[in-house]
Amino acid sequence: MKALIYYPNQSITIEDREKPILQPGEALIKVACAGICGSDVVAWQGGFKRIKEPVILGHEVTGEIAELYEQSSHGLSIGDRVVYEPLESCGQCEPCKSGFYNVCRNLKVIGLDRDGGFTSYVKIPINRIYKIPDTLSSEKAVFTEPVAVAVHMVKRANLSLGQTVAIFGAGPIGMLVAMVTREAGASKILVTDINDYRLGLAKELGFDVFDAKRGDTKSFFLEYFGEEGADISFELAASPQTIKWALDITKIRGTILSGGIFKSPPQVDLQKLTLKEQYLVGTRVYTFADFEKAIQLLSKLDFSVEKLISERVSLQDAIHKGFEAIIRGDQVMKVLITP
Repeated sequence: MKALIYYPNQSITIEDREKPILQPGEALIKVACAGICGSDVVAWQGGFKRIKEPVILGHEVTGEIAELYEQSSHGLSIGDRVVYEPLESCGQCEPCKSGFYNVCRNLKVIGLDRDGGFTSYVKIPINRIYKIPDTLSSEKAVFTEPVAVAVHMVKRANLSLGQTVAIFGAGPIGMLVAMVTREAGASKILVTDINDYRLGLAKELGFDVFDAKRGDTKSFFLEYFGEEGADISFELAASPQTIKWALDITKIRGTILSGGIFKSPPQVDLQKLTLKEQYLVGTRVYTFADFEKAIQLLSKLDFSVEKLISERVSLQDAIHKGFEAIIRGDQVMKVLITP
């Protein structure tokens, strides 16, 4: 089978690999489609130093059960349409024992730390597999993992009905956070970015937008939300400037959720945080409950993630039309790969 493989010398290539052999407690999934995540691009650029061996990338995946090591495993059957949660936790550290396996001290990700879904077949622990309803298309279901990320972020921000929300960064996660906050009852949502294509798509999806390269961002936000500012700011651009803006435009005792992957540690004036008694919240991936909620949201007809799909490419074209297009800043939002 063909597979898209990352090498620790910051190169990716398409190569032949043998079909995985199952071990006890595993299922083999025939991949229907897979989404390119920003973390896949970060991996290609050498952003995950822990990766020491060549690995098949890809963790946003949907497909069907092709083989089971044990036929009665967890109610799964050959042919079931599924998605999977790509986390592997140790189960032994204090966070795991406390029920917070998403922040396991030894957390591994299928598709980064071991072979993932940019290929024809991927083997997955059966306790990380979720069946999806027949009414949910594969292209929509492939968003389960990133929607779970967004759900976890909104839960971590402790959003209440009627609160106002600022979102810095209109990439795939920023757009999904906007959609989840709308579902959760936010009264006003403002999305900002510097990418015209992404801002246009956000507007098409019904969100208010602001182009951060065309004016005084702080003044615009305070005019939009009122002089007190937004209740919650989601910093998803991983920019030193946007985290500063988030502190400025979030109200007293408001919440700033930091969800971007910064290339280097940003300089942040924590005195503002102290004087305004703001909450600065971190977030990491998701839990099984977030995954289940993501499937519920995606099953709704009006949760229109399909509009975020900008390209559908073959595995052979994934490097040029997917990874390189994202790096170039082309008009892309979510690129799906069909093996």
